Amino acid sequence: MHKNILARIRDEVRTEDGATATEYVLLLIGVALLVIFGALFLGGALNQKLSAVGSYVNSSSLPAN
Repeated sequence: MHKNILARIRDEVRTEDGATATEYVLLLIGVALLVIFGALFLGGALNQKLSAVGSYVNSSSLPAN
């Protein structure tokens, strides 16, 4: 199935003219940058939240069995 999808994408890229293929590449680069910056921004916030939860769990006492 993946080979079929890749073949279709290759066929589309080959049939497009140069300007349109360039636009696709620029769009892909833009999306990649958004993902990277989003991961950096959200990664820090997520790290803070998980650290707070970890500290809470470590400070809690477990019931005696």
